[in-house]
Amino acid sequence: MSNPSDGQGQVIVRGISWSFLSRMTTQLFQVFIAVITARLLSPEEFGLVGMILIFSGFAQVLADMGISASLVHRQNLTNSDISTGFWLQIMVGGAISLLFWSLAPAIARFYALPELEPLTKIISLTFMFLALGQTQAALGQREYRFDQIGIASVIATIASGIGCVSMAYFGWGVYSLAWQPVISAATFTVAIWVISPWRPSFAFEKSALGFMFRYGGYLSGHTILNYWLRNGDNLVIGKALGAVDLGLYGRAYTLMYLPLNMIGLIVGQVMFPVLSRLQDDIDSFRETYTYALRAIAFILFPLMGAVFVLSEQIIVLMFGEAWVGAAPVLRILSLVGLMQSIVFPVGWIFTALGKTKEQFQLSIFLAVVFVVAMAIGVNYGILGVATAYAAWAAISAVANLKIAMGYIELSLRKTLLLLLPSLAESGIVILLSEMLRQYLLSKLPTLELTMIVLSFGLAAYVVLCLLTRNKILFDLLKYRRAAATKG
Repeated sequence: MSNPSDGQGQVIVRGISWSFLSRMTTQLFQVFIAVITARLLSPEEFGLVGMILIFSGFAQVLADMGISASLVHRQNLTNSDISTGFWLQIMVGGAISLLFWSLAPAIARFYALPELEPLTKIISLTFMFLALGQTQAALGQREYRFDQIGIASVIATIASGIGCVSMAYFGWGVYSLAWQPVISAATFTVAIWVISPWRPSFAFEKSALGFMFRYGGYLSGHTILNYWLRNGDNLVIGKALGAVDLGLYGRAYTLMYLPLNMIGLIVGQVMFPVLSRLQDDIDSFRETYTYALRAIAFILFPLMGAVFVLSEQIIVLMFGEAWVGAAPVLRILSLVGLMQSIVFPVGWIFTALGKTKEQFQLSIFLAVVFVVAMAIGVNYGILGVATAYAAWAAISAVANLKIAMGYIELSLRKTLLLLLPSLAESGIVILLSEMLRQYLLSKLPTLELTMIVLSFGLAAYVVLCLLTRNKILFDLLKYRRAAATKG
């Protein structure tokens, strides 16, 4: 496969650079906040808020309804279309906030924990704040103004993190965690309004509504199902196993998802509008997509390998000995992360080519498999749930790749062959790093062991990629030399 065209490549690199900078800043700050709050609050308190966040995340999916994606996807977009999307999001966001507030007693009864009701009412404020800024964020993505989105995200992360830690320090307990997403949503909206030049007009076009519902309807259906496929394990644990187990599992899942969130969402934020422009040129679409997929595998495969090898050390260093029960869960979930690193880019194909109906139909099948997996896994505790989730992730990976690759005229076999170099190189490094960890386990303190194993793994991976002449690494070196020469 050839590289994307120079023009598209520059757009992608520039967009990823801004997104990476903002995402790296927000993720590092979030990790810092998580480390502090894990020492100020208990696993049970994290579990209590985690029970609510399962439902609030679902409500957030409902509040968007695929409107933002439809604004990015549509080729000919007028200001009336944009304003229509804005007012529609306001109405839906307000309705979801009111509904979530009213359902607070029901959520508390579902878990048989009365203390969840006031926490749920606090978190319900999030959706109205988010709705006010979603249109500006979608326009920023459509027009490749990732600097605006990034600045707003960094401001929101810092403000909500400082607020959460301050409240926890002064004894607000679990309420500090409940207020964090509210502060984040409100701050992001204020920042994006200050930064973005677009302002709504009093327009509401029926034709725009029709397109948004046609495109966003199936996309919303898929997103809703996909949400529960990613969070149903938390619901099962919270209901069947309790707040402590959910707190441990939630910390492990958050750490596993950190590389995916940091790398995957960065690239996806850029690739969706780029691929949407190429929807009528399948050859260019395929070349651009496969190159991005290989780049993601080159970065995420070894990162997930590091999480697998050092799961216990990472948990202890970040959260303390009280959280060590999350370590075996994290090791299993790192395998989920490896599989999801090649599955989430598949969504770009479905959405950029307008195949949201087919994506929704696939989600229905995967939802049935997920329910069966969770029903079996919950009988064996949180490790059983994690193992069942990993088995489901493997099935999901094969099904998604098989169907989506057909739309860009690429077989499943050829797709896997494109990923084979990074998989083989990462596998060798994981094996060598695990052998080194076992050898040093009783000889060094946790921090020193972690630093030595990480340094060895990075060096070994780079050497292997140089020896095998990994194309992605050599392209990165070429881009770096070109940038240095131009500078």
